[in-house]
Amino acid sequence: MVRSTVYIVSDDANVIQRTRAFCQSQGLEVQVYSPDEWKTKMDKEDGQLTAGTQGFQAQSNVIPFP
Repeated sequence: MVRSTVYIVSDDANVIQRTRAFCQSQGLEVQVYSPDEWKTKMDKEDGQLTAGTQGFQAQSNVIPFP
């Protein structure tokens, strides 16, 4: 079974409330962080989010717009 988690990083209580309600209505797990908490978490984890035992390495697919 797939378990999906949405991370909300915000100081805006209204945005957090609306986003949490929507995500929970879709059956998603929600974790909320303030920007400072998120920065601390990423600094401790060296900026890497992991899925299971495999590390996540982002690749850029950004195409410059003229």
